Amino acid sequence: MNIIAVDDEKPALFLTERAIREGVPGCSLACFASAKEALSYAGSTMIDIAFLDIDMRRMDGLTLAKKLQEIRDKTNIIFVTGYSEYAVNAFSIGSSGYIMKPVEPEVIALEVSRLRNPLDIAKLINKIGHFTFDHDARRVFKNDRDLRLQPREYNIFLLLASHPDVYFSPQELYEKTSGQDISDDIRALYVQMHRLRKKLGLEETGIENGIKIEQSRGKGYRLTVK
Repeated sequence: MNIIAVDDEKPALFLTERAIREGVPGCSLACFASAKEALSYAGSTMIDIAFLDIDMRRMDGLTLAKKLQEIRDKTNIIFVTGYSEYAVNAFSIGSSGYIMKPVEPEVIALEVSRLRNPLDIAKLINKIGHFTFDHDARRVFKNDRDLRLQPREYNIFLLLASHPDVYFSPQELYEKTSGQDISDDIRALYVQMHRLRKKLGLEETGIENGIKIEQSRGKGYRLTVK
């Protein structure tokens, strides 16, 4: 899933980036402070979703949206703005969503779940072993029992399960599932991994229905399926 975020106010762009990474774990995200850079990128990369600020200098978000749709008409446009008065114009060009700032990960996840041009979210993963993902509700079930994962626990498990046998360093895992630099609190990741393993039933035996989350010094974490 290729996503871009565009906002010429860098502090706002940072907050949007963080919300997207937490709301859509495992996505490929590129952020731009100018419409020109975003268009250049879109010319060589297929964009699935574009989160655009509307009130930007040089080229506003509405104009940028039209140009992105000229490149690929199936690109989903979601406007992220502090101004409600643009809503009518935004939806008149076929946008998928309209989010008011400040952006929250839960709102990002909701908008992505109801895109105008739906993506094949099964490319992430729907089921692995006894575990089933409900992407809309952001829940994981084990034999129909809701494991009640916290948002970041869900993000971590989804990311690992969507990329089996791939190691993620602690920094990658933390940043991709929270949108924050790992220096913020490395201990938080270890606590979340411990809780996740316990909820999945991996704490005592280390393996559940062929599913195992391994930790390797110097490499990080990976999920394996036997």
